[in-house]
Amino acid sequence: MSASNIDRLLAVALILVGATAIFLSQDFRGDAGFFPTAMGCLLILASLILLAQSVLRTSPAQEPEEPFEGPRFLAWVGMAVLLFILVWQVDFYLSVFLFIVLSYVLLAKKGVIFSITLAAIFTIVLFIGFDLLLNVPTPSKLQAFFNTF
Repeated sequence: MSASNIDRLLAVALILVGATAIFLSQDFRGDAGFFPTAMGCLLILASLILLAQSVLRTSPAQEPEEPFEGPRFLAWVGMAVLLFILVWQVDFYLSVFLFIVLSYVLLAKKGVIFSITLAAIFTIVLFIGFDLLLNVPTPSKLQAFFNTF
């Protein structure tokens, strides 16, 4: 698959992610939906630029054909779907942590220690940003379970 085709496929996938973020944030209370809506719009805009650049490339014949890694791509799509399911059924932070660890270990072939460390740092930054600084509630049935004790 050529680089232009990969860029087009990626751009369409990211447009769908941005649109999903905008759609899901419409039900947030108060101003909580502003950030995901703004980020979704920026993601769509950047993806449209990437899509336009890939379409307007003048020399697609010079691009080498690279093999499309279908199983790897499908594994990532499956993990992304699992992420969305777990976010709403279990916990936002646990889901993001697991998604990052699995992505780095299975798809990027990084070490377990590196993957866990990076996922922990990113999850902590998200927690500080959303829960502590912005006071934005995140979906968590796990937190509701622990609050019953």
